[in-house]
Amino acid sequence: MKPKPYRLITAAFLLGLLLGGAAFDRVFNDRTVYARGPSDPAKVIAAEQFLLVDKDGRPKAKLGLWPNGRPGLFVYDADGIPRTSFNVVADGPKITLMDKDGKIIWSAP
Repeated sequence: MKPKPYRLITAAFLLGLLLGGAAFDRVFNDRTVYARGPSDPAKVIAAEQFLLVDKDGRPKAKLGLWPNGRPGLFVYDADGIPRTSFNVVADGPKITLMDKDGKIIWSAP
């Protein structure tokens, strides 16, 4: 018994759709994945310190508190040594630059 011609045409059409769709997806679909934030982001993030590290986990900057409880921003060099600090002291803001041994080389005020 011979298959009916419309069955062969229908099967060829469906196979063409499947293969064409797969080829189109391979050629034209953008595979880039984009990160999206949460739909309802937090209004406040609370922590005692925030540490910025490089891909190897070495500290590069820290926003945190001095032992006296006052806030400060510390920037580290390539060796992980704090070299700059921006902080608040009893009488106002203070900027400090330090050498590789931690010795203060410049400070204002």
